[in-house]
Amino acid sequence: MLSTPLSWRLALLAGGLLGSVTWADAQQYNPIITAVPFLRLSPDARSAALGQAGVALSPDANSAFYNAGRLSFVPADYGLSASYIPWLRTYTSDTWLGSLAGYARLSERSVIGADLRCLNRSYSIANRFSTIEYAIGASYSYQLSEHLGVGAMMRYIRVNTDSLYTPSQAVAASLGVYYHKDLGTDAGLYKLRLGAAINNVGSTLAYTRPAAANSPRADFLPTALQIGGALTRTFTANSTLTLTVDASKLLVPTPTNVYTPAATKSVINGMVASFSDAPGGFREETREVRLSTGLEYAYKQSLFARAGYYYENQFKGDGRYASVGVGARYHALGFDGTYLIPSSRQNPLTQVLRLSLHLALPQSSTAYSERT
Repeated sequence: MLSTPLSWRLALLAGGLLGSVTWADAQQYNPIITAVPFLRLSPDARSAALGQAGVALSPDANSAFYNAGRLSFVPADYGLSASYIPWLRTYTSDTWLGSLAGYARLSERSVIGADLRCLNRSYSIANRFSTIEYAIGASYSYQLSEHLGVGAMMRYIRVNTDSLYTPSQAVAASLGVYYHKDLGTDAGLYKLRLGAAINNVGSTLAYTRPAAANSPRADFLPTALQIGGALTRTFTANSTLTLTVDASKLLVPTPTNVYTPAATKSVINGMVASFSDAPGGFREETREVRLSTGLEYAYKQSLFARAGYYYENQFKGDGRYASVGVGARYHALGFDGTYLIPSSRQNPLTQVLRLSLHLALPQSSTAYSERT
């Protein structure tokens, strides 16, 4: 294991990205492993409860992580969200993922945002090993019309590892579009939301030993295409139910086999090739699509119950799990909690509880209703 490249050591222990695979499946098992895989994990408890769906949900402070276009429709003038995940609890007691996100409205149509994601890990692989990975992002979102919004985000990514490797860094960009519209004969009876985003398009990230600084090993960032929709049904003035579905695919070349994950193409060529380069042909390409779905019930936009499911093919990571969660809003304050139920006891998501706190200003009983 010590000879395994650092990016693979990190990815295999990232949590939520790898389940259990039998020996008989080994020849078909060919996951796409990238640098900084924590950027594929939902930072907030709300989307985590909905199977990691988020590209087309109603907007909040964490919108830009999934789709920067969502951010232009946030209802309050200022918002802040903080989340904490005690990660890999079945393997270690001192690994966690934290995030902080906020936004400020510049005008009726434009919003700026910023966020910080940090993954702190410490575990043993024959000897003690620790990393601190973080990403700092800044976003801008603009309403093109009362129904359509677009947005962009830039991220700076850095990985600080143990003394065997020098720090690594990269930059990435994300683009998103978001659409929402009331449907039905009665205004607001149904609300349709659609979203699409390309996230984490950027430079490769090289993990380098000091003695080999002239020949760094480069890995792709988790560049991904994500599309989705959400449909909200209003039953009464106090009661709504939302169904959301997302599909996502990494725009990263499929390795020839599980031992060759390093970047050997340019970023753009790799994105284009990712739709047709799987060794198993079209069948394997379809296996690389991840599905997320969830239901959110809201009572007076103050109390929330959520459930979801995340599907990743067993040969592409086997990250399948169900999720349940609750939430509450009181004036400007909010809270969300989520618990994941993995498909196997060996799954690193076992015994993981996500918590998020929210603040939206100015204070209003409708602070979490979507601005239209």
